[in-house]
Order: sequence, then structure tokens, then C-alpha cells
Amino acid sequence: MSILCPACGKSTDAGGATSCARCGCDLSVLAAILEAAEWHLQTAAHSIRDSEWALAHEHAERSWELRQTRSAAMLGFLAALAQGEAGWVERWQKRVRLA
Repeated sequence: MSILCPACGKSTDAGGATSCARCGCDLSVLAAILEAAEWHLQTAAHSIRDSEWALAHEHAERSWELRQTRSAAMLGFLAALAQGEAGWVERWQKRVRLA
């Protein structure tokens, strides 16, 4: 996973990046956001495996809020489908197409 520096646009590996190698911009906050999004994504996946649909939906939504990925949208879709939440199923389908 990489981070684009908001100051100069250089792509930097997110793993342990604290500053941009080109301009020195602080990337620690962006790296923390990506880490939190991944944590919520993994927690949603574990919740799906454990048939904890509401918890899976909550974590997929939080992951999506932090980083709009196809994986978060797919997990949210599955959780909403399992819960029979038609409105959320439709919303997640749109998000899958956007990601």
C-alpha cells in the first residue's frame, strides 16, 4: 500500500513511512488512517466468518469511511445481504461499482 504525498505527489510505501523522501512532508497521520482502515477491514472479514453480520457491517462502513476500497464495499454488501437490509444492499452495490 502506498501513500501519495499531499505536498509534492511522490508515492511512498505506507509501511513505516513517517515523512516524504522527496519533500519531508509528515505522512504519519495518513499512514495511521490507512492502518485503521485495514484494521476495520480485517475485523469485518473476521466478523463475516463468525456470522456476526451487524458487527461486520459496522466495521466495513468504518473502513469505507477511512479508505474507499472494493474490499470494504464487498464486505459491507455481504453483511447487508445477510441481514436482509435491502436499502444497504443497494447502497453497497453502488459503492462496489465506485471503488
